[in-house]
Amino acid sequence: PDVSFEVIMNPQGAVIESKSEMGDSVRRMLNPMMFVYPTKPVAVGDTWTDSIKAGTDKADQSIALEFKVEGMEKVKDVDTMKISEKMTEAGSDAMSGTGNWWIDKTGAVVKFEMKVKNWVVPMAGDQTLGATISGSKKA
Repeated sequence: PDVSFEVIMNPQGAVIESKSEMGDSVRRMLNPMMFVYPTKPVAVGDTWTDSIKAGTDKADQSIALEFKVEGMEKVKDVDTMKISEKMTEAGSDAMSGTGNWWIDKTGAVVKFEMKVKNWVVPMAGDQTLGATISGSKKA
């Protein structure tokens, strides 16, 4: 079936709200695939955190994010900053994940890979999966 949804992102790139017949599950599904930018320039060794408030008092599904600039790497002849991420969701059946992002000097995502536990897939009836989610910029 055709599915449509609208997402609202904060200035750093996190999906903070989703509007669809599938409810908040779309926000949960998309967040592992969204890089959350720091609020100031970073260098190798720097860290930053962010949080995405979500859920209710009875079912907190907020997500805590931790990032660290691991170093500089070339990806297909592009100079990138390799940034590690740890994602932890609150609540029962919480989603969690770890991965890496490769960001070029313009701030564009060149490549990413996230290993996620309890990843929510609303199009499959909110089934949760263990998954490796990856992507790269098309040349």
